[in-house]
Amino acid sequence: MANIEWLTEVSMEIISYAGMAKSKYILAYEALKKGDQEAYEQQQKEAEAHFNHAHHVHAEVLAKEMQERTPQISLLLAHAEDQMMSVETTRFLTSELAEIIRKK
Repeated sequence: MANIEWLTEVSMEIISYAGMAKSKYILAYEALKKGDQEAYEQQQKEAEAHFNHAHHVHAEVLAKEMQERTPQISLLLAHAEDQMMSVETTRFLTSELAEIIRKK
């Protein structure tokens, strides 16, 4: 049976770190638009760290589900996974836009 208390904690951790990553990716893009390469790189580095943390926690949930063969899902976890997908999209788009800006 799913541990709701644990799921709530890890879901909030994923949401928090995914949100910070998304914000940092956007700040990185804004810095690059202003021509501030140093700020861009710093924001990107911080974004990657936050994203990697969220991804690691998410992987722990998946591993637990596979080990226990018990579904580990809640509406909050579904929201956390949605946030992760949103960050992946933001990550990709800001990287692509950064390449376009650099080529100008």
